[in-house]
Amino acid sequence: MTAPYIPKESSPFAKRVLIPFWVLRLIVLVAAIGLYGFSLSIIAAYTNELEDYERENNTSLALGTIKAVLGVVFALLLICFALEITCIVKRGRRTLSPKFFLGVNIVQTVFVVVLFIMVMVGAPTSLGIGLSVVILLFFLGFLIYASVIFHKFRKGRLTADVEHHPVPMASYQ
Repeated sequence: MTAPYIPKESSPFAKRVLIPFWVLRLIVLVAAIGLYGFSLSIIAAYTNELEDYERENNTSLALGTIKAVLGVVFALLLICFALEITCIVKRGRRTLSPKFFLGVNIVQTVFVVVLFIMVMVGAPTSLGIGLSVVILLFFLGFLIYASVIFHKFRKGRLTADVEHHPVPMASYQ
């Protein structure tokens, strides 16, 4: 039988579930931050050349809108990354509560769903759709896990994931 969940002494979250999801999500977030940051820096660096291109070809690229969208998405990705690191640190300190964990996962999943919709509305390619579905599944899976843990917590049926440490010999005497 597992031990009962005691705040700040045990954790209701199984490391065998958390670690794979965190690794995958951190890889996705770091890659997305890198891509959006790189795109934003390229557009900022070549604004003059792009404006010249607009004039020469009598077209409009809406550079201001592109910069704004990339900047907002980049900022939201940084917020998601910070929330992810916060959850990892709180789990390490055994202060990660089911309510906080669920709230963070709701915020992150809503953001990923909005990005998924943007990919589907934009110029969807088979690779873009495939990657978007896989990323969405990472976030939905973790949201489901957070919801299950929170539901057990609310119902009072939560047990702890306690690491097994050897008991010192002095405690047997």
